[in-house]
Amino acid sequence: MSSRLDSFLSPATPSLKICGVTVSSDAERLVTLGVHAIGINFWKESKRFCPL
Repeated sequence: MSSRLDSFLSPATPSLKICGVTVSSDAERLVTLGVHAIGINFWKESKRFCPL
């Protein structure tokens, strides 16, 4: 695993993931705020569907 993934999965260090991101500017802002991971939904039936 990568060191970033190891850090994210480590029980010794809290990590923050935000799910349901649908706007690229929101994702960029979350990264600048220090969020460790974002969730993007590719299921077409979801109200939070995000096309590639």
